[in-house]
Amino acid sequence: MADAPDAAAVGMAQPAYLDALSRVCLPASGWEVALLSPDGYRDQVTLEAGCDLAGAVAFSAAHVRVLAAQPSPGAHLDGAAAHGRVAFDAGRLPVADIDFIVVNIRAQRLGDRVVGEAQCNHCASLVDISFSAREYLGHHSPRRPRSVRELGAAPGGADGDGTPQWARWWQLQAQPFTSFRLPTGEDVLSTPSLTEHREHVLSRCTLGLRTAAGDRRVEASMAQLGPRLAGELTGICPECANGVTVHMDARNFCLSELTASVGSLTGEVVALAEAFHWSEEAILRLPAQRRRAYVAALTTRRASYSPAALRAIGDPGAAASGWVA
Repeated sequence: MADAPDAAAVGMAQPAYLDALSRVCLPASGWEVALLSPDGYRDQVTLEAGCDLAGAVAFSAAHVRVLAAQPSPGAHLDGAAAHGRVAFDAGRLPVADIDFIVVNIRAQRLGDRVVGEAQCNHCASLVDISFSAREYLGHHSPRRPRSVRELGAAPGGADGDGTPQWARWWQLQAQPFTSFRLPTGEDVLSTPSLTEHREHVLSRCTLGLRTAAGDRRVEASMAQLGPRLAGELTGICPECANGVTVHMDARNFCLSELTASVGSLTGEVVALAEAFHWSEEAILRLPAQRRRAYVAALTTRRASYSPAALRAIGDPGAAASGWVA
């Protein structure tokens, strides 16, 4: 049996920010980030994080490194984080950017076409509704309303709620004593209850004078500057030709697809550990594509042996592991 490989040999020998699937500019914050290629550790996060906002924050933290900030005048970013040398707090990202990361990575790993399923209200038939992930992202791109202007860093140079100074702040043109920033994952996740959600988020994201009319303007501006990737999709039922509408939360849906795509991770780790006596750490450091190639090769090799031959060569767990054709 092979000795356990050196961790550097099977893992990410190069810096994480060079192990990039692609580079993108996040639409709400303007940061340039690297979307990292999957390995076992990132697949494990995907498998265990869950498909809600908290799971999306964990997923983003594992799969993204900041390469450069493109902030407004007066904003700044910690030097190490700005050059991709360290992980960053993904909870401080605007929710719109977290959505974008999940959908973008899903498109790169599983393909551009997303297919959802709905039930026709008229004949109860199941209907597939599909769309292009990249077109969906383009349709939900942030738009700057004429009613606001960008301030850059927080007024006064510091954020009372601990928000990093590189957050982008905006000011209402009609109410210059009111400024706001986009809600982050942390803002939403820290909400005490659903009934307090609106007030909690507005109080964390707004500085200066607040009025009922101003709050409504702020919320309308937030929706344009950082739109959620969620909404109604429509299609035609092929059975009865009536219209079908389904609510699509693209972030949660794409996370569920990504989670399903790594469902075999545990079995792959067990198979490679049994066959080569590699440690869990060494296997999880493997790039996902290489890990799956090893498992596929192992499957092909074992399928060519009879159960008696596998027992003869002492293959661990041969009869019970499901590898025998």
